Amino acid sequence: MRLPVGRWLVSLVLVAAACTSQPAETTIGPTTSTVAPTTTTTLLDVEALANRHLVEIRSEGTFLDRSGPDAPGMGTGLIVSADGLVLTTATAVVGADRINVFVADEEFPIEARIEALAECQNLALIKIDGTFNAASINAAGAPVGLMSMVERSPALDNGNPAIDLSSISVGPWTVGGVAVDGSGAIAGMAIAADEDGDPVILPLNEMDRTLRAMRSRETVQQLGFAAVDHRDGVAVTGVALGSDADGAGLVAGDVITAVSGDSLEGGLQELCARDDSGPVELVRDGRRYVGDFSGTALALASARTLTQLREAVIRVDAFTPGFDEPGSGSGFFISEDGLAVTNYHVVAGADRVELVFDGGDRRVPATILGRSMCHDLAVVQADGDGYEFVEWSPDPIRLEQPVRSIGFPLGTDTITVQPGNIAKERADEVPFAPLLSLFEHSAEVNPGNSGGPVVNAMGEVVGVTNAVSTQGFSAQELAISGLEAVEVVATLMAGDVIHPGFWALETGNISERYSGFLNLTVDRVDGGSAAERSGILPGDDVVMFGGVRDALGGLEFGAFCEELAAGGVRQDVVVHRWQESVHFAGRLGEPLVDISGFLVAQDPTDSLFTEVSNDWSDIRQIAPSDGNDWNGFRAAPDVDSFLNDFGRSPGTRVLYSEQLASTASTELYLDSVRYPQCDAGQTLAVSTIGFDGHFREWTNCFSEPFTIRSYAFDTFDGVRILVLTAASDVEIDWANALVLDSLDYAPPLVEEGDE
Repeated sequence: MRLPVGRWLVSLVLVAAACTSQPAETTIGPTTSTVAPTTTTTLLDVEALANRHLVEIRSEGTFLDRSGPDAPGMGTGLIVSADGLVLTTATAVVGADRINVFVADEEFPIEARIEALAECQNLALIKIDGTFNAASINAAGAPVGLMSMVERSPALDNGNPAIDLSSISVGPWTVGGVAVDGSGAIAGMAIAADEDGDPVILPLNEMDRTLRAMRSRETVQQLGFAAVDHRDGVAVTGVALGSDADGAGLVAGDVITAVSGDSLEGGLQELCARDDSGPVELVRDGRRYVGDFSGTALALASARTLTQLREAVIRVDAFTPGFDEPGSGSGFFISEDGLAVTNYHVVAGADRVELVFDGGDRRVPATILGRSMCHDLAVVQADGDGYEFVEWSPDPIRLEQPVRSIGFPLGTDTITVQPGNIAKERADEVPFAPLLSLFEHSAEVNPGNSGGPVVNAMGEVVGVTNAVSTQGFSAQELAISGLEAVEVVATLMAGDVIHPGFWALETGNISERYSGFLNLTVDRVDGGSAAERSGILPGDDVVMFGGVRDALGGLEFGAFCEELAAGGVRQDVVVHRWQESVHFAGRLGEPLVDISGFLVAQDPTDSLFTEVSNDWSDIRQIAPSDGNDWNGFRAAPDVDSFLNDFGRSPGTRVLYSEQLASTASTELYLDSVRYPQCDAGQTLAVSTIGFDGHFREWTNCFSEPFTIRSYAFDTFDGVRILVLTAASDVEIDWANALVLDSLDYAPPLVEEGDE
């Protein structure tokens, strides 16, 4: 039993593939057979409206745009009943948002709708909003229905009309017109034009049979789209709104070239005669697509489509010095000659990369061509060529759009495809977001998926898997926008991306005093990079870069990347190697200098002490005087300069006082401090050195890169501790961190008799 053609157009899923040739220009070929001409025939069109009950059809909508002799959207129709039915061609009306019927002697058009379709015969039955004047129709001597026409036509003796087409030319308005024989009887309808511009006539008996079926609601083989013959197969001229073909994504202009791997050399007739419901191949805008019409998901796509994806997505094994086993992620080819994309964090620090294909049996070496920490993207070049590849989607994502994540979770040898939907179009609020837009989706990903593609229903890349953000029991699957990634990939291939030479993560500070605070911690360093030349090692905390730093001695991912993009690689940097409790400073790309030698400074009561840099060797204690109870110290390269040229000369002052604790709160105290030579920042709550308090920063002192940081803490025994550090922007981070990180307070001992 033959399956209706519409059966294999249910839920079309298109998967893009490479196409080396552009679609051929549309030409119209025979849709039905004709017999040898024996009788001179006249083809009536809208110029003969009054004689043969023909009407003019003008449709508005989306049609195949071409300048052929039977351009859809216009044509002729034959009135077949007084109750408003008109027979015309499917190519004239399928895909129309509005169908207008023009009747002779009527000033305005009448709107019509499609009543029934028989696309394989290129026929459509439409009905106007109203009725025709039956009296005038019958008065002209012509029958109301085609059945009477059949009885009047002597050309049906052999089952087909004998028609001489030699003197007939077909124009846009002629398609849908009727052919009459020498006796004036209707012999058929012009449903197309052949390659020479001659009309292709559907015989009257076929017209009548099809019309009867459409009017009686019998089963008529339907495609859901109108089409004409094309030299490469079948060209879609319009898609019926709301049909399975419409829902499947077929559009006017598509050229269907094959079904189940068999080419459609026989055009529309061969397409309509097929008994199977196999995958369909088509060409759209120069690109070849494969659609499996049995389901809505990529997982249900044709075996060929899945094979293409399985070959285009690879596991990326990165071998890093000092590690026994390679790290692994996912990636995908973007060109036949072996260019592939992955996340930078997959290949960071690697000196050797291998690409592993689905199944794990095939490996090819690859070279890293470009990398960007701040975009978390890298491009690698595989040896050889002839690789299957995927293409980037040109369209923006939309909420609830079906997608698939593809990759090698947990480093497995077998590829995994997970379904999902777009959950959030922008998810850039995550703290580790690269300088590209992220979106959230529900297709499950795991470690090992990083760098793999997120594809749409057509198999085009809409995103690059980046991370999973977990909060409590919930997880966010995040991907880098494909529209932005494709631009970065182009710059990576051109060598134009600024890259510091290391991969870093935001991590909690190693000191308990900074609980909950984020640092930018180096995870891996690329060989031969600026970071390696500076001696930066995995585990180092980047506490300052360029003009950006955090008040507590840390630096966030986004702030670092923005500064890198603005000022380039060769900027001042300070790193903290916490394992050795040392700081290094200098310019990235040049050897850094150890600036962490320190001296111990303490107050007269030995209750408060901290560490300061070796070159801050001028240490002077502060004792109670002039009615205050301050105990503490100042330390600087030159304390006199620190005091007399405050805001230009570096130094620190640390003290504690019971009197200050009994006055204003720590917040109000810092709010009251004024340094008019500097730009004042906000007073912020802070918890460090084991106490709660507030912090405030003053910058651009005397319009120079100089910063003052001040802290106020209240202790458990009613004492207020004040810490102030002033230094240039290059020194402030490590100097401030050194003072705070080593600061310790022990209440002075109370001797007997003091109370």
